[in-house]
Amino acid sequence: MTDEEADDYAESVGFDENQPLIDFEKDLHFCSLRQYLAELDDTWLDQQGDGAWDLNTAPDEYYIDDETERALLSLGSEFIVGDCKNGYTLYKRYDWGYASFPINDIGTATDILTALNNITNPTQQPINIVGATQGQVSQAVEPYKDSGVTVVATVPAPQGGYCHSEIKDKGEHLFSSERRIMWKHKFKDAHFPNFSGQTLMKTFTKSFRKKKGKWKKFKATIFTGFYGKTATAYQCNDYGDQPLTGKERRRKKVKKREYILGDLAVKQNVFFSVHKQEGNSYQNEVY
Repeated sequence: MTDEEADDYAESVGFDENQPLIDFEKDLHFCSLRQYLAELDDTWLDQQGDGAWDLNTAPDEYYIDDETERALLSLGSEFIVGDCKNGYTLYKRYDWGYASFPINDIGTATDILTALNNITNPTQQPINIVGATQGQVSQAVEPYKDSGVTVVATVPAPQGGYCHSEIKDKGEHLFSSERRIMWKHKFKDAHFPNFSGQTLMKTFTKSFRKKKGKWKKFKATIFTGFYGKTATAYQCNDYGDQPLTGKERRRKKVKKREYILGDLAVKQNVFFSVHKQEGNSYQNEVY
């Protein structure tokens, strides 16, 4: 089949590439972040026209960007770890790290979670896709510091100078009046706060087509990946060349996650993310 034929057929039989996650949620009767964002994003897409889209209002651009991780989290990006013998701890995920606290009594746990959710919550519209800052979270839990609340950053502060090691960006590109992609890339130290480790490169490509006058998610042959020159994270010395690395699938959205050995950074105009749809290619400078 052509991509259009495959997309039309998948729609006619009700095929969903996220069916394993949907089955997981149904088995547990779990209202996940994934399901909630997917419904919001369908509504958002239905409102988009031919002009530029405001990606800062797109629910699918939420800071938790992995579909599987979204399926494991509550609407507030939360999860609980523990057992009845050792007790339970609640974790709330943010783009920069997490806040956690032991659930010693329901009253205190409710007060802490309410204070955190009063900053930002995906159930409050329009959705805040970047979440709360570390400073906002630390200030909100200050009255509960004796209750075991911990605020942990897992992402270092952005590095200045002429090379960067903490980067994230997103955008869109039109290949024609009926074909469009949205793209995203992230480049970051994967083992912070350790002194050495690996650097994580993530890229996403999302596919859309015009159908019956409306923009729809398009199950097409798409590619996402990256290539280019890297540098050492702190000295900004040339480090090495990364060949084109990526993933091609016939899907509505495809992601590529790759760990590169070493604490790395990138300079301007030498490292790129690559995004393709039906053979059409677009690349974007990472920094």
